[in-house]
Amino acid sequence: KSDFEIAVVTSGELEAKQSKDIEGPTEMRSLGIWQVKIESLVPEGSVVNKGDFIAELDKTEIATKIKDAESELDKIQSQYEQIRLDTTLTLRQARDDLNNLEFQLKEKQIIVEQSTYEPPATIRQVNLDLEKTKKSMDQMQANYQIKRQQSAAKMQEISASLNQTKNKLQNLMNLMAKFTITAPESGMVIYERDWNGKKKAVGATISAWEPTVATLPDLNTMISKTYVNEVDIRKLKTGQVVDISLDAFPEKKLTGKVTSVANVGEQMPKYDSKVFEVIVQVNEKDTTLRPAMTTGNKIVVGNL
Repeated sequence: KSDFEIAVVTSGELEAKQSKDIEGPTEMRSLGIWQVKIESLVPEGSVVNKGDFIAELDKTEIATKIKDAESELDKIQSQYEQIRLDTTLTLRQARDDLNNLEFQLKEKQIIVEQSTYEPPATIRQVNLDLEKTKKSMDQMQANYQIKRQQSAAKMQEISASLNQTKNKLQNLMNLMAKFTITAPESGMVIYERDWNGKKKAVGATISAWEPTVATLPDLNTMISKTYVNEVDIRKLKTGQVVDISLDAFPEKKLTGKVTSVANVGEQMPKYDSKVFEVIVQVNEKDTTLRPAMTTGNKIVVGNL
């Protein structure tokens, strides 16, 4: 006779409880780049220091956008210079016309002064010419102000387009520099997994919404993530004791406890039926433990 232990046995995988994401540039979406390929990547498991090289992203698309922005900038700069010259010439001509009309007005005033002793009909005619010249002068001055305002508006519009294109080009250049990804802190590089569980490696893509390339796990606190069949899930609850074994080190015996049991099942590629995610926290700290190691989890659910 002896104690009879009731247990649910399942395989799992080691993960760090906490980790720091190594991400591509988050500004890609604002500049119209939705996804980009990983061109090179340090081997998984590499130990890096803060600022060390991690990955290089494919620069083909952003290089094309930079070239287009440079062409657009050249075009707008040419338009800016043309508008500036046209504005200068137009306003200069308008000022010359205004100055000429001022001379004509002075001449008309002199003629009026000299017509004091002329016949009444002649006096009326020269006064009428003076009034016409004054009205032309007022109208030309008003037109000159309108032309100045129009010219200022055109220059402001083209200047805004020029500055906008310059900023776009500068942002693209800054973004290209971030296509070389470095470590945000020291640690061991672990590849990020896609939604289907496949690790991101060279040739994989990252998107503007999911820019994570790899992670730097905190190896001080490890967990074993496993999936339990829907038939057995009702037996599990948080706090249950777990005996953990490692395929890589069969002689090592670790312990843990259940910290999380999913309420909603999911269909995983390796399983025929629905499974529920179960998180087991490892009690021991061991420098040999590495993320992605396969674990055997013996979850004790009863003891007779």
